[in-house]
Amino acid sequence: STQQLPSDLQQLLAALSDPHTGVKRQRKSANATPSFTGKELLDWLVQHGSSSSTGRSSAAATAQKLLEVNVITLISHKQPAAADVVMHDDNSHSYAMRSEAVGAVPWGQALNTHYWWGPSAARPAEVVAEDLRGRILRLYDKHLSRDGRSVSYKGLKADPGFWEYVDATAELQRVRILRLRPAEYVVKSALTVGKDPCSTIELPTYRELSWLNHEIQQ
Repeated sequence: STQQLPSDLQQLLAALSDPHTGVKRQRKSANATPSFTGKELLDWLVQHGSSSSTGRSSAAATAQKLLEVNVITLISHKQPAAADVVMHDDNSHSYAMRSEAVGAVPWGQALNTHYWWGPSAARPAEVVAEDLRGRILRLYDKHLSRDGRSVSYKGLKADPGFWEYVDATAELQRVRILRLRPAEYVVKSALTVGKDPCSTIELPTYRELSWLNHEIQQ
């Protein structure tokens, strides 16, 4: 979340996101995520950012840092390798503000593919899984009925914490899975985990998360 960002990056994010003076975004369709090209971002950083006194190379380094901390994300039809998530100074590669990425994904797709995780160092899968389990359990407890028989999906949809959880699941794309014990491997395809579709961790099943995604969109 932005609360975990250094103060200078929080200020830069606020400036980038400004609807009047921030980087200009375009929608390719009504339901598409607002986007901008790498060249447009670097032009904006040189003109408005702290890199104005040091030139385009410094702006490119700043933009790469924004990718690494998931302030911005590369737009791609398929999951890119970490080495390919770089800032391109051209009009051929498009990027988006992570905060503006469309949260809902089409029916049948993994919940955590609404944006691609940045090229930062991968954390162990069990650490990420524990964090996600804690998040979703707290949300379910918060929106569980008094008799414990149902969950308010209307309340869940309106809860910012749920969308923070959805954003957080994207980290599973780049987790380290080599240290997982055999007992921790569960063949479930609810989420995209690394590059191996058969090596996933113990999280809700694909059917459960697809149903949750469906309920949230009602």
